[in-house]
Amino acid sequence: LRTTYVTLVFATFAGFLFRQGYQSLLPVFADEELGLSSTEIGILFSIAGVIVLLLTLPAGFVIDKLGRKWATVPSTALPGIAFLLVPFADSFAVMVPLVVVMGVANGLSLGSLATSTYDVVPESVRGRLQALRRTVADVGAIGAPALGGLLTNLYGPTVPFVVYAPVL
Repeated sequence: LRTTYVTLVFATFAGFLFRQGYQSLLPVFADEELGLSSTEIGILFSIAGVIVLLLTLPAGFVIDKLGRKWATVPSTALPGIAFLLVPFADSFAVMVPLVVVMGVANGLSLGSLATSTYDVVPESVRGRLQALRRTVADVGAIGAPALGGLLTNLYGPTVPFVVYAPVL
């Protein structure tokens, strides 16, 4: 199950890249490209937060009853699609459904990758391999805002979304 483990590590990296990239770059895009106010940007994040909260119980049901992949695959595919569409957004009204999709993805991802990894790694090295998976994920979380900021400075606030989408 080494290939499965490596795939889960990469998916966790992509998930953290998504979360931190989204949280750090969306306000810059919304301000510079759309001219949204701080209140509108805050509302977008509140919408996503409510969706994540509402999905806590259903995500657990999906993970336990339908299977890990039913939560893991959409939680990485959906933000990839949303990230590709963000540069085409031209208003608050267009951003709302994209933020909803990102909230759904974030809500579904909570716990699915950790649980999936727990299922495939040998018991004797479970802690070390979970720690490695999380370390790689944190590299994505740390790198997303830094690389996104650099790409934004060089090419504009739409570019990081297009660059990150294929990773997702």
